[in-house]
Amino acid sequence: MAGWRVDENQIEVILGHEDGLVIVLKAHMLLEQLLSEYIRVRLPTIGNETLNRLRFGDQVALASALGAFPESSRAAYMKVDNLRNALAHELDRDVLPVDEKAIFESLAPEQGGLDGLAVLHRTPEAFPSTLRTVLATLIVQIGGALPDTQPSRERNP
Repeated sequence: MAGWRVDENQIEVILGHEDGLVIVLKAHMLLEQLLSEYIRVRLPTIGNETLNRLRFGDQVALASALGAFPESSRAAYMKVDNLRNALAHELDRDVLPVDEKAIFESLAPEQGGLDGLAVLHRTPEAFPSTLRTVLATLIVQIGGALPDTQPSRERNP
């Protein structure tokens, strides 16, 4: 089930934003959309009501159980979720270097590259923007698990 492509322009707009808060919130929204789509594809009988009740962590766990990515990859998705929650509920909160480092360090070995580029020495300093790199890696991972079709626009009742 590989080959589905996330709209690269959409990724560039999200990850190209200057504000870390906007990057995290929009990337989280895209990840949630991709997780939902993956679950819909793998469980076509799931209804919107059921899917909409699933929290992000539940979607990550279910997508992993359905084969979207290995169990070891879940930690990075959950770090993004934790950061998103902190940003959404703490008015004066910004993305800090320690946040980027924590997310980077949560990557599993199989998440260590983007488009085949290995993360050398697994150090965040190897990239111009650790946050953008990690979020792009997660988006590509779940987007690549979708079949070679565009996401359905029809939703189950």
